[in-house]
Amino acid sequence: MSENTSPHDGKYFVVQKGKVQCNQGNQFPQFKVTSHQKHYWNNKEGQADYLAVTEDDVQFNPPGPSFGQCKLKPSSGGYLPCTFAPAGKW
Repeated sequence: MSENTSPHDGKYFVVQKGKVQCNQGNQFPQFKVTSHQKHYWNNKEGQADYLAVTEDDVQFNPPGPSFGQCKLKPSSGGYLPCTFAPAGKW
C-alpha cells in the first residue's frame, strides 16, 4: 500500500443523518442509530448526526410508514403506506 492510500479507499460509511431511499416510496427517512453511542465518522466533536450506522441499526427517523406512499400499493384514495419491515441485519 502506498503512503497515499488508505484501507478505507473505495468503501462507503453511513452516518445517522444519511437518507434512506425506496425507489417505490415518496419519503426519505434518516437512519436511527440504536446499536451504540460511541463511534462517529468524520466528526471529532461526537455530534449525533455523525454516529456510525451499523448492520444492527434497522430503525428510521421518523418512525411509522418509513417511505411514505408506495407506488406498488394503489388504492382508491391514492396509495397505501410503504412500511419498512426489517428482515434482520443488512
